[in-house]
Amino acid sequence: MKYVEWLRARNAHGCHILGRPNSTHYIMVDDVKPEGINRYKGNSISTTAIVEFKPDNLQVWLCISEI
Repeated sequence: MKYVEWLRARNAHGCHILGRPNSTHYIMVDDVKPEGINRYKGNSISTTAIVEFKPDNLQVWLCISEI
């Protein structure tokens, strides 16, 4: 993660740099409220990653394929 700090600094100055897995096994659900995470867990949906961009505004990565 050689460039992580540089990317964070760019985002702090208004850039919108996002990363994603190099795979089609994952999907990202945007604008999830914290209570939405509990709904995923209550339905036995496993979250791979949860990213908070702003307070109470999350992006959730879900694994949709094990193959």
